[in-house]
Amino acid sequence: MAWAGIVLASIIWRVFLSQAFSLPAVRRAYGRMQRVASRVIGAIIGVFALRLIYEGVDAAVSNNLLST
Repeated sequence: MAWAGIVLASIIWRVFLSQAFSLPAVRRAYGRMQRVASRVIGAIIGVFALRLIYEGVDAAVSNNLLST
């Protein structure tokens, strides 16, 4: 029954977002921040991707899966 809590939280979050973005002031603020926020989030995801690649290559080398 834990899934019901997850579904409820998701519904509440989506209702909150729809209500918030129905306000012109929130839409204007988001419009001003959107470009910077997208770049910051993209950089964070890029760092995580590079970390995953590094860890994968490191594990492959340590298990002799790649010849160096």
